[in-house]
Amino acid sequence: MSLEKYHQILVQLVPFAKHREYESIFDRLTAHLDRSARFLIKMEVSRLWRPCIRVIDLRNKLHETCINYQYQGLVHYLDQQALDTFNKYIKLYNGSYTLGVYEAVINNIKQNPRQAIADVTTNDGINILKICDNSKRSEERMNYAVKIDCWQNQQHISGISSDISVNGAKIKLPLNTKIDPNQLIYVKFFDLEYQYIEEELKKGLSYEVVDIEQGTNALMLRLQSHQHSDKVADVLRDFIRRFKFRYKVDTAYALQQAKEEILIDHYVTRISHLPFFVNNTDHLELPFVLRTRDNLPLLKLLSDDLQQVHIEHLFDQETLMLCINQNATKEQLSFYYFTDHQQPYIASIAELNQQGILSEFYEYGRQFDSFMALTLEARPLADLDNASTDKLPPLIQSQISNIKAVLNVTCHHFKEYQPLATLHHHKPQWLEQFKPSSAPLITTKVIEYGFNERRKGSRFKLESQVIVDYGKNKHKALTVDFSTRGFKIKLAKPIEPISLGSTVYLSFPQMNKLTNKYALVELPYSVVNLDSIDKTISVKSKMIDNQHIGNDFFEALIAQNFHHLHRLGEKNDNNQKLSYLLMNLVKSTLDKVPGFIIKENQLLKLDTIVILNQPPSVLLPFFTTATDDASLNLEVILSSNLIHTHLLEKLRAMKDTQAMDFIDIAISHQSQAHKGVQAYFLGNLKLYQKANLLLKLKSLSQIKIIRLHFCRIGKPNIKLIADLLHYIGRHAQHKRNRLEKQLWKNLAMVEISDITSLYLYNLKLEVLLAKQPSIVPS
Repeated sequence: MSLEKYHQILVQLVPFAKHREYESIFDRLTAHLDRSARFLIKMEVSRLWRPCIRVIDLRNKLHETCINYQYQGLVHYLDQQALDTFNKYIKLYNGSYTLGVYEAVINNIKQNPRQAIADVTTNDGINILKICDNSKRSEERMNYAVKIDCWQNQQHISGISSDISVNGAKIKLPLNTKIDPNQLIYVKFFDLEYQYIEEELKKGLSYEVVDIEQGTNALMLRLQSHQHSDKVADVLRDFIRRFKFRYKVDTAYALQQAKEEILIDHYVTRISHLPFFVNNTDHLELPFVLRTRDNLPLLKLLSDDLQQVHIEHLFDQETLMLCINQNATKEQLSFYYFTDHQQPYIASIAELNQQGILSEFYEYGRQFDSFMALTLEARPLADLDNASTDKLPPLIQSQISNIKAVLNVTCHHFKEYQPLATLHHHKPQWLEQFKPSSAPLITTKVIEYGFNERRKGSRFKLESQVIVDYGKNKHKALTVDFSTRGFKIKLAKPIEPISLGSTVYLSFPQMNKLTNKYALVELPYSVVNLDSIDKTISVKSKMIDNQHIGNDFFEALIAQNFHHLHRLGEKNDNNQKLSYLLMNLVKSTLDKVPGFIIKENQLLKLDTIVILNQPPSVLLPFFTTATDDASLNLEVILSSNLIHTHLLEKLRAMKDTQAMDFIDIAISHQSQAHKGVQAYFLGNLKLYQKANLLLKLKSLSQIKIIRLHFCRIGKPNIKLIADLLHYIGRHAQHKRNRLEKQLWKNLAMVEISDITSLYLYNLKLEVLLAKQPSIVPS
């Protein structure tokens, strides 16, 4: 029976529940009701007066500033509206913190919603997805606030739990508590102790400290279980499944995490800049560089003949140290690069300006197809999540824990500025000084990120001869691993000009000797991944009339030799875990903004943008006030019909395997309160139209040139969030369906970055070389 129709009676009864006249008041107000209704009302009043130990923490749920408010030993984090509601109902319940007070605050938030962090919608309908720093547990967790006792190094501490899962927990301890993160901590949950008879629960469960977060009035500890028995694991699993609905379940966190993982998975596999990881700032150490599917051209630029990556091939140590120590100007970290007869030349804008030969270097270099602009950017790291390095070799753990900064090398093409011209046959004498200097080379290990294994079947290690027939040539190679429907193949030398989606024909001379039933000659396969650095390709079988001889043979081979084959797994692969850790560091230092485009009614819509860290500088013109990020207005990016049409045409012709393309947009905004934002598509303008437009805008307002990299995205990796979808589906199936539908609607990805200074330098040089009076100031 619903109690909503008795709401007014409950409102009148609650203040008098502890009054001596309560029974007579109750009889008078419920005289017209039957016995069952009177019983339910009395039970509800009793429930609302029950003491509450739940903490109300709104810091990660609202944009409003939350203050800490301590009451009866519990520390709450409330915004002003919630605090007013809290104090109002505390008086109603005679100064006691009860379930009625807790529910009143929560219900007030639902009835008077503020801007929520998990899924903020701007005034133009764009969702802002903020990446929260949450520890990730693969299993289901439950909000669980109960009193706990903890022990560490003969120190006894009382606290409160926040949530619990089978293999982890989050707890809150007093601020002055001294916790050693390298020692085990023992936790006893009072509620569990009373409900179960397991001796281990009564003595306290042992946990490793994963993370310590210092708040204003408390320490938040994230814990990972340490050698819990199977019985305890079964007890916790049973407890969570049975009582999940008893506690407040908010699927907003799970929905946010699912969106984060899918969208960021799309983005980070496509980053085009090259991240190096700096270990020591006193003497330069760069132990790792992260390779993705779209930064291979940059990686090849920094590789020697033996395919070893050395950043000093282009940048000297003095420049690198200036960048890492944040002591360099933009001109010192912006470079022009080209190769002339395989000899590279590189010079910074600062040194070219100093010598007065900037326009001469630019004019000579832009004749070559290899001409490009490169920038360096280093961002320091404050803290590392060292607990995430478990199960990695000790040497790798020590290298990860010592990383101080992420150094990004970014390539900028200005294709509309580079008309082919007659080559100069005589090199200028001053050009020789800009050859990269030879220096002691730092060893850097390439870590791959971004290729998700697409084969559904198990993979097995296999080294066997294979002949790759492509075009008019046959190439010798060796298989690295195989499954029933695909292979990874190591080539003796790269095949040019092979591309993703190409069809190759494979012959297996050694395997063919093992069978008379199958002819393993010139079998068709499609290329699904290319790696020019490792000289490997990954292929999947190309079905003809739903049949493929290779599939049949290798399925029989696996069935007959399953126990003798070495099965490969990705879950325990050290390189995969390491690449995931390194990408997390990259995400925390980016000053670029990924966004996602959907298509509705033949129109493109910028649906979601993802803020990986603090709001980056490239977004500042879009804020309607200087500090209020809830009023972010990005509709201007796609408001121009030219921008929309250009993007739509490009995306229609694109495949999800193609590299990212880009368009450049000029943004003008007034300096006061960032008002009057306007966008101008630069792709359809001629040189002097651009120069005059930017010169005019610069005289009237502030300008910023943003580059929109874009590409189509394929199907969402649902496997990545299978556990989250299962959790959401159990508690809110309609939300799961809505999330999946939304993920499939994503058509394309964009990356918003600021290229103002470099763009204006290039434009100024182009105007100077054209010898016309219109010059854009740098």
